Amino acid sequence: MLGDYDFGHFKCKWRAMVADFGLEDNNWVKEMYEKREMWETTYIRGSFFGGFMTTS
Repeated sequence: MLGDYDFGHFKCKWRAMVADFGLEDNNWVKEMYEKREMWETTYIRGSFFGGFMTTS
């Protein structure tokens, strides 16, 4: 999941990863997907995060 994808491609890659690793019933994975707007580059591209460092 280290690529910079558009919305459709990200969704496809996420579903494939979940299926490949058998994580369909993993609550943490479900929660991370629900919060994807907070971490996935497709959603945060172009946003300014003043004060954040690469180690944050």
